[in-house]
Amino acid sequence: MSAPPHGLLVPFAGADRYVVFTSGRVAQYSAHTGYSAGQLLVDSPFLSDTRLVGRSYGLVQHDHRGNKDMLSIIAGTSIQDLYSDFTKFEKTNVVLGSDIWAGIERHVTTYNLRTGGVQQTVHSYAHDNNEGHTYYKRIAFPAHAYLPSKSAAGSRLAYNFFDGSTWSIHMTTPGGSAVPIIWANQILWDVVETGPDTVELITSPVDRGRLVHVPNFVSSAGVPGSWKHAYYFPKQEIQIYRWTRSAESAALIKTLHDAIPYVSQPMAPDGTRESSQGYIYPVLFAMDKATRQFPVMITRNRAGQLEERRVDW
Repeated sequence: MSAPPHGLLVPFAGADRYVVFTSGRVAQYSAHTGYSAGQLLVDSPFLSDTRLVGRSYGLVQHDHRGNKDMLSIIAGTSIQDLYSDFTKFEKTNVVLGSDIWAGIERHVTTYNLRTGGVQQTVHSYAHDNNEGHTYYKRIAFPAHAYLPSKSAAGSRLAYNFFDGSTWSIHMTTPGGSAVPIIWANQILWDVVETGPDTVELITSPVDRGRLVHVPNFVSSAGVPGSWKHAYYFPKQEIQIYRWTRSAESAALIKTLHDAIPYVSQPMAPDGTRESSQGYIYPVLFAMDKATRQFPVMITRNRAGQLEERRVDW
């Protein structure tokens, strides 16, 4: 089955190009010529695994603040899936699954507009092991995933990786897909741009005091038939890290207790990113409801109620 094409309109070489990911390939089309075979400018086939078809359901981004020649796709499911699993199943500790298949083929791929070159790290295929890898090497992407880098190769990518036992945050090489940095037992909700050279990572620790049942083997229809224990849910705590291009590292600047970010409001992506779902789930910021004078983050407390947390960091 062919995956529906999805991508971005990207300025390149003085003109706009429509760059699309679909099954087993990424292609560049001219946005300024008539409908014809001549619209196809570059076609770069790839497979996330030689047994598979190269599905690319996930988050596509243009590295417009790093290396403008680079695009990326994080193929998996949105971080909203974990939020949904937590809010639905926190009382039972038995996860039935909000998005069982999570993109089916989980990979992280970077693409060079100028050369047509592809770098790729393949993580998992949900149907492997007789439908036993739905919650194994699972990827959850935030609404924004680029971290500024000093390197001319481009920005780093940051995303969530569930190894079957616990979550970790993976950070790639600049402009690439290899993973030299891993934050174990940590969940990334979003990367918030606060300037051209600075972002804030909105994270939570994994709750290591709470074992949860997650699907082990499922039917071909996606119905769990057995479960396994894992540290799958977040701790009710928000940790905010500041990452700068100059330091190319993160420093903890704020901890908020007894809450997680609210990431269940679908939003239209801007022109630098696009999701195969058609929308993204960012951490929400607004002005306070009472006075409209102070910036706040929208969070969910232990009772399941939404709250405003004043941005004072």
